[in-house]
Amino acid sequence: MTALRHPGGTLRLASRPQPQLPASLVAGSGATPAARNASASPDPAEIAARKQANVQREREQKRAAVSGRHQQTRDILALLRARWPALFATSVPLATGIARAIRAELGYVEVPTAGLGRALHYWTNAPGNLVAVAAGEMRRNLDGTEAGVPDEAQRQFATEIKEQRTAQQAQRAASRSPHRSQSCRHREAVLPGKPGVPQEGPT
Repeated sequence: MTALRHPGGTLRLASRPQPQLPASLVAGSGATPAARNASASPDPAEIAARKQANVQREREQKRAAVSGRHQQTRDILALLRARWPALFATSVPLATGIARAIRAELGYVEVPTAGLGRALHYWTNAPGNLVAVAAGEMRRNLDGTEAGVPDEAQRQFATEIKEQRTAQQAQRAASRSPHRSQSCRHREAVLPGKPGVPQEGPT
């Protein structure tokens, strides 16, 4: 309570309440600076664990996104195959701009734009379609009518893609063959005899 002198008497004013510090600050006020710094610095092991957890979570999210896109591609191809089996159940070169025709038939809600693009890219680059385009077979519209044959540049591109995939498959097979040969030699050394013939035990 604060008292002030006034000509008519003494005027008493209520004193302002003092602000109260949080209990945690009051309790830690007696700690030394070194102790306060030690308690404030993060644990390196905890930081490393958090980083590892974040990396693992990002990897799982990426795998889930890739798996979701693959599943969407399979679902769209199944839909196209059921709707137009003559084009998507066999290897037939598709008409140029057929995505717009499919969009006009199915709309944007049933088949998302990005999903349709991935599905058509997967289908047109399948081995059977590459063979058909390289051979110059007739392209087909959704209704099965003729849409012209692939030009020379398209046929050459399909041929190059086929040759690249064949070379990659041969390279992968060659890189795996030494391991298989070494494994076979190891089995023959452990179990002498003709390969593929069970060895008899001691009688």
